Amino acid sequence: MSKTLVLLTTLLASAALVVPSAQAGPKTAKGDMKSKGKTKTKGKGKGKPKPKPGKGKGKGKPKVVATVTGAGQRMAFSFGGRLRAREDGTVKGKFYLSAHPSDPTGNTVNVSCIYRNFTQMTVEDGTATIRASGRCRRLLADGAIQTVDADNLIQIVDNGSADQIDVNFVGGSGIAVPGGALSFGNFEVTGAT
Repeated sequence: MSKTLVLLTTLLASAALVVPSAQAGPKTAKGDMKSKGKTKTKGKGKGKPKPKPGKGKGKGKPKVVATVTGAGQRMAFSFGGRLRAREDGTVKGKFYLSAHPSDPTGNTVNVSCIYRNFTQMTVEDGTATIRASGRCRRLLADGAIQTVDADNLIQIVDNGSADQIDVNFVGGSGIAVPGGALSFGNFEVTGAT
């Protein structure tokens, strides 16, 4: 026999030794197996049970004190999301911003950003100011896609039928939406922080 065939036969024989032995016994349905050792009791195991709202030491989630919801368009930009400011100062939610110029003048064909981190949100008299960070993907004219960090200051004004938006980048460069009225869409800004 050739050395290759002997090596292959040895490997196959070794692999057969890894297969579980038939001596382990037949498998049974999950409920049919008898447990050995400790039995689980209610409330013990992989962590403590969560307290019911209003009971126990925990207070539950902090109360939502302000919200921003909606979507719209201005010029060659689309944007929208749902944000909730809580009484402890945290802001939860997502915000999306996309630039889709009908006649791109540079190398960028499209930019899509999603924001998931919010370090502040102030809401007063129907105006929300949000500091948001996230990631943007740029589609370039040659088909390449670049991913860049985004850090923006977003202001949304809920004026009934004439809502406004203004998006400015923080730092040396980024995506921005010139301030002004929405050409389409609606935002609802509620509460106060």
